[in-house]
Amino acid sequence: MLISLVSAAGAPGVSTTALAMAFAWSRPTLLIDADPSGATTFQAGYLRGQVTRDKSILDLAIAHRQHRLDEVLFGISIDLPDSTVKLIPGIHTPAQARSLGPVWPDLARHLQDLESKGMDVIVDAGRLGMAEHPHPLIAASDLVLLVTRSHLPGLSAGAAWAGVLREEFTQRGITDRVGVLIVGPDRPYTAREIESAFGLPVVSTMAWDPVNAEVFSLGNPPSRKFDKSLINQSARAASQTISNRIMTSRSALDTNTPLGAL
Repeated sequence: MLISLVSAAGAPGVSTTALAMAFAWSRPTLLIDADPSGATTFQAGYLRGQVTRDKSILDLAIAHRQHRLDEVLFGISIDLPDSTVKLIPGIHTPAQARSLGPVWPDLARHLQDLESKGMDVIVDAGRLGMAEHPHPLIAASDLVLLVTRSHLPGLSAGAAWAGVLREEFTQRGITDRVGVLIVGPDRPYTAREIESAFGLPVVSTMAWDPVNAEVFSLGNPPSRKFDKSLINQSARAASQTISNRIMTSRSALDTNTPLGAL
């Protein structure tokens, strides 16, 4: 499975959600920082700057020219402790994003193939509308989730981009591959109100749990009860819901595929 998380405005919790979901995922997971802003959120946050800067997704630009994507993909990844998660670190400056433009389409195909090898992929694709955004990864995803907070500033930005995503996926005949993930529902707007405003289904939610979220976002030491925290409970629920949705969508597609198209 290939899942991409995107945002419409700054800091709605995409990176924290992507990391929490990767740890909660039921299969080995490749987490990719494809944010074109160069924020290096995972390196500076969860890993607290304690990793070298000699490997990043930028290495794929060279590997792509040499037709070595498969060989290099896991060579640049970082094994996150006490998990089956591998992280491909992001770029360090926005200018580096230009080098990755030719890489995205081929990389998307490679990532889709990983499922047959027992691994799923979660992509932090950053903010929509940025230059050099990794759109081919989004287009190839089994599910794209627009991550939003439930306050008015986040919803104002999100509603416009929800319309763009809805139109694109409708034109492609795959409207079931795009939805919304709310960080902190009912603060103050409900999932039903957000669905109405966005015109997209709310696929899942993440609990508002700022103290425990900082374990993922800042690398803070986890408490003894961290595993049972609201953020981890909701990450496990979200991961299961997302996986089930993708499998259900695939089953429906197989059922509705005309015999002559096989």
